[in-house]
Amino acid sequence: METNKTTLIWVVIGIIAAVAVIALIIFMRGAPAAINNFGGETNAPGGVIAGTPKIALPGISQIKGGEVITESGKIAKNDAMPGSADAPKQSLVTSETNIPLSAIKISASLKGFSPSTFEVHSGTIVTLAVTSDDSSSYLFAFEAPELSAVTVGIGPGQTRVMNFKAPAAGTYDFRSAIPGHAAKGLVGKMVVK
Repeated sequence: METNKTTLIWVVIGIIAAVAVIALIIFMRGAPAAINNFGGETNAPGGVIAGTPKIALPGISQIKGGEVITESGKIAKNDAMPGSADAPKQSLVTSETNIPLSAIKISASLKGFSPSTFEVHSGTIVTLAVTSDDSSSYLFAFEAPELSAVTVGIGPGQTRVMNFKAPAAGTYDFRSAIPGHAAKGLVGKMVVK
């Protein structure tokens, strides 16, 4: 009788272990890759530039096949309404240590943007990281209608990152879209070559 109880207990433990292993395998197959330090593209929600060390950032639009992709798998549109399903998405708040090495890092303070000018190449994926260096909130936005969806909103001390595809060659003005900020000098230029 005692042997039957012991055998039954071991059978139940074995079944529970088998179910746990199967559930783990199913979960891992469906889970996005969170960290990919070997270069190339990633399928994580939080795409990154191909070929660079990376940490997938939650919330950010993916990069696939040289395009910024929406959550529905379509190519993101830089001229969409900010925050819409067709627009590229900014990351959730992150730390500066999670910013991809290839990102263009811009800090915002009431003194202005630093740097206030940066260069990119037309047709490339731009990873833009914006950080508030003080106790103010900022809304990084381009003035050109063809970049209306490229907006990054940050609160005091926050950092967010956004991927977008660089437009045609030219100079594109940006500003903090919070009323009064542009008049205080929170403006800059992106030069696309």
